[in-house]
Order: sequence, then structure tokens, then C-alpha cells
Amino acid sequence: AQPPQYAQPPQYAQPPQYAPQPQYMQPQSAYAPHPGYAPGGVQHVVVHEGPAPQFVSEPYCGPLSLLICLFVPCGFWIGCCPIDERLVRVG
Repeated sequence: AQPPQYAQPPQYAQPPQYAPQPQYMQPQSAYAPHPGYAPGGVQHVVVHEGPAPQFVSEPYCGPLSLLICLFVPCGFWIGCCPIDERLVRVG
């Protein structure tokens, strides 16, 4: 027996036509990438920070101590015990 004959071949929907997308290529280099280089142009940097700096308050002869020295009787003794303070980094 012969297969049945169709009057017309079956019609199928055409797949949509898309414009070709441009191909992006990475530039080729004659140099080998360095050890910190990661593929894809991303470089990872690891920063190791030490402990935060420590500051202490220190007495010194500043402008207020100088005014006391000049305008207070026996004010020259202020040099033995200054009243101005400043922050000084330790370490």
C-alpha cells in the first residue's frame, strides 16, 4: 500500500529573523597576565589594615599658658604645669 497523498504540503510558521549580534573579542596580548589578574578585566586588591592609631592627651605650653605667664603675678610657674592640651599619636 502506498502512503496517502496530500493536496498541499503542510505550512509551518517561519522562525523570526534576527540581525546578527556583533562579536566582541578580548585583545590578545603577548604578555602573560600577572598573578593578581582575574579573567574578565576585574582585578582584586586585598588591603590589610593595621590597628587604628592611638592618641593620648598631652599638656604643653600653648597660648593660654603664655597669657597666664605674662599677666598673672608669679605666672612664670605655669611652665611647670602647663594647662593647654593637644592630642599626640602613640606608636
